[in-house]
Amino acid sequence: MHSDAWAALGALVGAAAGFMFARFKAKKLSDRQDYQPIVLQVGLPPSMIRTPTNI
Repeated sequence: MHSDAWAALGALVGAAAGFMFARFKAKKLSDRQDYQPIVLQVGLPPSMIRTPTNI
């Protein structure tokens, strides 16, 4: 049972470290202009888009 506790603790520490790494990496990548979203095409042609008329 003692080794199970160490395994669980190691899993928690590893999960926390992985989460922190992913968060740090995402923050660094979000600052780069290469990773910003660009709209390449609208899915529907303008004739298919309906807007509400009674606002």
